[in-house]
Amino acid sequence: MYEISSGVFDHTGKSKTKPLSSVAMHESEDNYYTSSLYQGIELYTKLEIKEFFNMSLVEFMNLPKDIHRMVCEISAKRSKEKNAALSNVQNELNRMTG
Repeated sequence: MYEISSGVFDHTGKSKTKPLSSVAMHESEDNYYTSSLYQGIELYTKLEIKEFFNMSLVEFMNLPKDIHRMVCEISAKRSKEKNAALSNVQNELNRMTG
């Protein structure tokens, strides 16, 4: 059984202290951080989708998969370019101010 092999619940033992443990969510079943929703929100913020595409989170999440991927790739490129430009400006300011 899945529950026994994964350590979620041992049906062979008697659990009087936790009678509903056979239906409770076990931490190994929690997909909060690995869910596609979490990953999509993480990408939206990390890649600054709103800044580059003026797109809401809901709009971004509703994109077809191929367009979603394009938006992410383009945004990652733009973000890298933006960071390089900011770094150059910072270096120039540091050089000018000594």
